[in-house]
Amino acid sequence: MSRPDPSRRESRPIIAAMCAQVLVADDDPRQAEVVRRYLIAEGHAAVVVHDGRAALDTARRLRPDCWCWT
Repeated sequence: MSRPDPSRRESRPIIAAMCAQVLVADDDPRQAEVVRRYLIAEGHAAVVVHDGRAALDTARRLRPDCWCWT
C-alpha cells in the first residue's frame, strides 16, 4: 500500500460550509425573532413556531436538522 504524496495535494477547502434547518419554538414572538435572526446571520435556515402543538406538527412535516426550544 503506497502513501499519498504530500506534494500532490488537491486544492480543496478543509471545512465546507454547513447550513442547518432549525425549528425555533418559543411562545414569545420577540425572543423567537432574536433567535431566528442569529441563526440566519450564521447561514442557517430558521422556521419559527409559537406553541408546542405547532412545533410537533412542523417537525413532522419539515424534519428539521435541529430544534431550539426557548
